[in-house]
Amino acid sequence: MTTTNDFVPSKDNTKFNGTINNIRVDIIDDRLTDEIVQYAEKMTNLFLEKKDEVFHYLYNDLSSFYSQYSFEQMVKKLNDPTIEISSNRGYIVWSNHDLDHEHIITL
Repeated sequence: MTTTNDFVPSKDNTKFNGTINNIRVDIIDDRLTDEIVQYAEKMTNLFLEKKDEVFHYLYNDLSSFYSQYSFEQMVKKLNDPTIEISSNRGYIVWSNHDLDHEHIITL
């Protein structure tokens, strides 16, 4: 089980950084509580459980924009996401993908 001890303040003190199940997690809040960490763990586990569905959704949504890539190529180029938790909302963010250098993909 992930705890608040698994997170450290960012260098600029705007968020808390940690890793859950090999996924980077950023908690963007001025406080770090057990409830927020539990939500982050739930969100990360849900992403891992539904990962294939998430990638198919993204492919269907983005394939017209990135039509040069097959499903397998797109998944590979997405790289690992960051789970961002902000005010009990969770986002899956691909800011370090290799599809292009101009867009951040958020789900």
